[in-house]
Amino acid sequence: MDPLEYLASSLTWWREYLAILAVSLALHWPFMRRLCVGVFDPLFFVLIGDAFGAAIVVFMYWRGDIAPIYFASYAFAQIFFYVGMCSAALLRPRRGLADKPQDANEVGLPLLIFGAAALLHLATTLISWGLAGIPLFRVTRLGAFAGSGGLGILERLSGPTGGIALFCALYLMCSVQGRSYRWIFFPFSTWLLFATAMSGSKSALLFIGQIVFSFAVIYGRIDARSGVFWGGRFGRGFLAIAAVFALFTLTIQRDGSVATAVASLLYRFFSYGDIYVFAYPGRMIEFVKGDNPLIGLLGAPLSTFRILPLEMIYSNIGHQLAQLVFPNLSYVAGPNPRQAVFGYHYFGHYAFVYSFVIGALTILAQRAAYYTPGRGFLGALIALQVYLALFQVGVDVETASTKLVNSFLALTVILLFALPVYFASRVTRGAASRVPVNPASAR
Repeated sequence: MDPLEYLASSLTWWREYLAILAVSLALHWPFMRRLCVGVFDPLFFVLIGDAFGAAIVVFMYWRGDIAPIYFASYAFAQIFFYVGMCSAALLRPRRGLADKPQDANEVGLPLLIFGAAALLHLATTLISWGLAGIPLFRVTRLGAFAGSGGLGILERLSGPTGGIALFCALYLMCSVQGRSYRWIFFPFSTWLLFATAMSGSKSALLFIGQIVFSFAVIYGRIDARSGVFWGGRFGRGFLAIAAVFALFTLTIQRDGSVATAVASLLYRFFSYGDIYVFAYPGRMIEFVKGDNPLIGLLGAPLSTFRILPLEMIYSNIGHQLAQLVFPNLSYVAGPNPRQAVFGYHYFGHYAFVYSFVIGALTILAQRAAYYTPGRGFLGALIALQVYLALFQVGVDVETASTKLVNSFLALTVILLFALPVYFASRVTRGAASRVPVNPASAR
C-alpha cells in the first residue's frame, strides 16, 4: 500500500498512533542506552528506526489493517533480533572508553593512505558527476550507473574513500608527529563538505559526524565524563546543524519549498516503518519474487565480482514492493527491506534464527570497532569500515553487504599503492641508518 495514502486514511487515529509511538520509544530507550555508545553511534539510528517501525506495525494491527500472521512474524523477528544483540553484548562486554589505544606515533602509513583515499574520492566523485550529473539535482541519486557495463566502480570507490580519508586526516591532526601535516585537513574538509552537500543524501552530514565521533571513541579523545552519549556541546550543536542540512537538501529536491521540506523531514520519521506499510496490507509481500536465500543475502557482492551473472540476482525486496505498489515507477526507489520482512520472505518459519544472527553480528561488529584495545592504526581503520557497513545489516542486508564489498575494494586499491611505498621507504631509511661513517670525513 502507498504509505502516503495509508497516512491520509488513518489521520483520524493520530492520538492512538502517538500513544503507541510513545510506548514504543519508551521500550526501546533502555536498549539504546545499553547497546549504543552514543547518539553518533550508527546503531542508535537503527534502533530509532526500529522504534518507529514497531509503532506502525502495532498501529496497523490495532486497526485491523494487517493479518495476524504478519504481526506475529514481525514480533518474533524483533524479539530475536534484540536477543541476538544482547547475547553478543554479553560475549563482548564494553570496556571503559579510557582503555583505548593511543598509538598516535607512526604517521607514514596514515599519510600515504590519506593521500591515496583523498585523490580517489576527488577523482571518482568528479567523474561520476560528469557522467551522470550531480546527485542533489537528479530525480534519484540511486542507480546512476545501473547496467552501465562497469562504470558502477566509480560509485563503489567514491562512497567509502571519503570516510577513509577523513579518518586518516583526523589521525594526522591529533598525532604528535603529524602536526606538520595538519594543513592538509582544511582543504580536504572543505572539499568533503561540498561533496556531501551535493550528494543528495539527507543524512550525509550526519555520517561525517559519526566518523568524527568514532575516531574520538577509538582513540580515547572522549570519555564518560565528557558526556559521551550526547557527544557533549559539540555533539548537540552538530545534531542541529545536521537537521538544518537535511532541510536544505530536501528544500532543493522539493523545488525550493521550505514547508514541503519540513513536512518531508517529519514524514521521514514515519517512513522508518514504510517497508511494513508496503509489505503487510493487502499481503503484498506474498508477491515478491526470489526464493533462494543465499542469492538474496550474497547476490549483490557476488555479482560485483561476476561470480554470479546479473540475470540470477533478485531485485531488492524494497524495490520490488515499490514496483508492485507503483507499477509506473520509472526509476530505482523503494523502502529498506528490514530484517523482519527479509526473513519472512526468504526463511519463513525460521526467520527468527536469521534475526538472531543479524542482531548478534551487528553488536559484534560494533564491539570490534569500538572496544578492541591494543590495536594499530590500520586495524582500527579496517574494523571501523566493517562496522560502518554492517551496522545496517538489519535494515537492508543487500546495502550492508554492498557497502562492505565497496569498503574492501577501496581499501585494496589504496593499500596496493600505500603499503609498497611505505615498506620501501622504511627499507631505504633502514639502509641509510646502517651506512658506516668515515671517521676522516667526519673530521
